[in-house]
Amino acid sequence: MTQPKQGRPDSMDAPREHKGLPIRPASRAQRRNSVPRGTPVRAGRAAIGPSNRDPSTRNALLWAVVVGAVLVWMLRDLVLLVGYSVLLAYALLPVVAAIERPRGRRGPHVPRGVSAAAVMLGLVAVVSWLLALAAPILAAQAAGVRVREAQIVTVRVRIEAAAPELTPTPRSRRK
Repeated sequence: MTQPKQGRPDSMDAPREHKGLPIRPASRAQRRNSVPRGTPVRAGRAAIGPSNRDPSTRNALLWAVVVGAVLVWMLRDLVLLVGYSVLLAYALLPVVAAIERPRGRRGPHVPRGVSAAAVMLGLVAVVSWLLALAAPILAAQAAGVRVREAQIVTVRVRIEAAAPELTPTPRSRRK
């Protein structure tokens, strides 16, 4: 009379396959992580969750990415505006927070909207001040460009009168 083996049954000792892939019994660590004892696990892969091998899912994801890219390209001006707005909001967040609670957590509280409006008005004031400083300089440069352009036109007219063969002619006039 043979004595039965203690431990796992014979069916657990033999290597098994599932859908052509080798599987192995759960390890001690997997059993500790609430995996029932004897649950087969694919070798080299986690057994949790379904495998995503469905081609229709991949195709749907690919089409979603393509449609998203086309939409971003078509709306690129709006995307840039929103992107710059987000960057500006992120950059001004510490300033708004400092105005919102000037003395830390225990001090007086200014509403967030009021502090954000104050920061934006401050930015508009600084940009307006810089433009007011730069306006006279830009006006003087524009007047200088106008004078220089008149001089260039005068010189070109003199060259064309002196040597008409040196002046370029449009292609429609060429023989």
